[in-house]
Amino acid sequence: MSAMNSTDTTTLPLSTRVTLAFLMGLVAFAIMLGNAVVILAFVVDKKLRHRSNYFFLNLAIADFFVGMISIPLYIPHTLFDWDFGNGLCAFWLIVDYLLCTASVYNIVLISYDRYQSVSNANCLGDQMSKCDTELGRKPFSSTLPGTQHCSENPASTSFGEVTWTLIRVNSGLGSFHRKSTH
Repeated sequence: MSAMNSTDTTTLPLSTRVTLAFLMGLVAFAIMLGNAVVILAFVVDKKLRHRSNYFFLNLAIADFFVGMISIPLYIPHTLFDWDFGNGLCAFWLIVDYLLCTASVYNIVLISYDRYQSVSNANCLGDQMSKCDTELGRKPFSSTLPGTQHCSENPASTSFGEVTWTLIRVNSGLGSFHRKSTH
């Protein structure tokens, strides 16, 4: 039964592993190409340089490096059982976790930004310079407790509270994982 559930890819025929490596390489190339187009569009077209689009740029940069570093190192390690050594393995794991976490955080921030743009529609347009929004022109002051909101709704959660909650949850999960693997 355990042999059936094995994920050891070195038991696959060499032709299958080479085909999988080629297909995974194409996926990595497509990831890099697609995200490079997003980055290039952001650099070339100055109209795209809005507050919300910086999250998409950050997501594209993180995903570009996933396609450039993480996936190409994953392919030979998994399919051909290559041992990279401690240094390169540590680098690969750190970069992979960092980039994937950055991608997830960017998706969360994009979702939160879209939510804020819908729920605080009165802050958009000509009034944007008058509003001190959570994701507005003062990004560092927005992470401090007690910042002003466009909405006077006391139930609304500030961006800083969400950010620190995500950092605490991620740190807690990292500590739990570290303790359970040692």
